[in-house]
Amino acid sequence: MTGQEQKNEMQDWSHKLVRACAEFVKFKDDLDAANKASYVHSPLIRKLRWFCGFYEPNTKNNYREPTAVMPNDFAENALPFLCTLSKHNGEYYKCLINPQLVVSGTYRNYNQDITGGYTDTNAEDVMNWSDKYVADNAHQVIAYYRPDNLPLYIALEGKNRIELFKRHRKNMLAWVIQTNSVPVSKLKLIRLSPFNVWAVSDSNEMKIIPFPRFTLPVYKALGVDEAKPRWDILSLLKLRKTRLRAVSFQMSS
Repeated sequence: MTGQEQKNEMQDWSHKLVRACAEFVKFKDDLDAANKASYVHSPLIRKLRWFCGFYEPNTKNNYREPTAVMPNDFAENALPFLCTLSKHNGEYYKCLINPQLVVSGTYRNYNQDITGGYTDTNAEDVMNWSDKYVADNAHQVIAYYRPDNLPLYIALEGKNRIELFKRHRKNMLAWVIQTNSVPVSKLKLIRLSPFNVWAVSDSNEMKIIPFPRFTLPVYKALGVDEAKPRWDILSLLKLRKTRLRAVSFQMSS
């Protein structure tokens, strides 16, 4: 596809896979907001959050305050075998997409300037600039990748401004590249006893699913079959470790 052609990938919201992906995106946004607001809790609650695998400033992360989880790192850990940027396919193309299907991260208020003061930046101006920049340029600057099995986009650049599109518009222009996922036919969902932890496996490897409430619907909508349950007495420890890995990569403030 040439640099000036434009695809339209607006999705059918009656499809259960589209709805499952939208719920996954919303969960990531809500998780970022909860992490940034955790300071209102008591020290005990914050320790419990960390014990359960959620982000809290501590010695291992040099007491860094939460901003937002890097979209690519979060997607790769939260949706094992589906979101893998390294396995890209083809070239970037211009595309009209729905911002509600974009895994993003907001770390700075658009009404706040680099010195901490407030500016008069208008949301419409930012969004118009973003769309025009994609429309007028033939190189990939506001870039996203799309796993080939999913109506889902993971932000690589332009992560912060996506919040504006999510709040104000139903579509946005972006540069998109498709990535190769493990074929659905090779994946199996596995329930790990005795703690009902979920995992997914391909023919060679098994990975813990850290947030099954919001990601199992994605796998099931894809048609991933469920294998026989397995016994894994260490599954809770593995769940916590996987959750911490999924949320540990915070964006620069």
